[in-house]
Amino acid sequence: NVSASLETSMHKATTPPGNPLPRTTFFIGLFRPHAAEDSVFYRRQYKSGLDDGGRIVGAKGKRPMLRNISREMVEYFRSTIKIVDLIGVMDMAVIAQAASACVARNPGPAPPWTSPQEVPMIQGCIPEKMVSDPAGYFVVYVDRSKRKLSLEHYHNSGVLDVIIEGATASEMYMPAIERQLLSRLDHAAYLGRELARAERSLDTGEPYIQDAAPEKQTPIPHGNEPKAETSACGCNSNCKERKL
Repeated sequence: NVSASLETSMHKATTPPGNPLPRTTFFIGLFRPHAAEDSVFYRRQYKSGLDDGGRIVGAKGKRPMLRNISREMVEYFRSTIKIVDLIGVMDMAVIAQAASACVARNPGPAPPWTSPQEVPMIQGCIPEKMVSDPAGYFVVYVDRSKRKLSLEHYHNSGVLDVIIEGATASEMYMPAIERQLLSRLDHAAYLGRELARAERSLDTGEPYIQDAAPEKQTPIPHGNEPKAETSACGCNSNCKERKL
């Protein structure tokens, strides 16, 4: 996606703290349709900017839209970055001459970009306590004799409901979703992570032990440990396959 490629490049140059050093963008390489399209998009954006709808003025591509780039950012890019389009040029002397001219120009660092509206940065976190899914919980196994993954679904009462088998994580989670065996997004995220780990174990032969759902652990003073409780799977509460 050419628009996404352009947006990524511009964000790297303008996202705080920003990078004030790059002042020239070179296009160098063999002439290929995708490279040529990239070049056209960059040149159009550099020459004409964006219209009010975020479309690159004069571009004729199917999706010449920059949804995540403001007009102010484009104007900053146009005023600080010089485009040198050498797509299809194979003469190293010509390329070296263009690079030397860039060095000789040496405009110095660009003024820092100041965004009128910044995308919020949110700190990741772990929940204080794992919340059980009303739809039940899963136990993941790696069945090496069959070269398959096994996914057991239990009601919260501990009664086995269904077993799903498959060779990949994708084959496992789709039936679980279709049968509405999950009702919480955090449970779905956890299951996807565990199925990916189990699939890697099946491929590499490394051991697999199902992890508990993430939650913050509060240290317990020595001597005050609670007695082990029996979980739905019949093991004590430290079992890796306890209710998740």
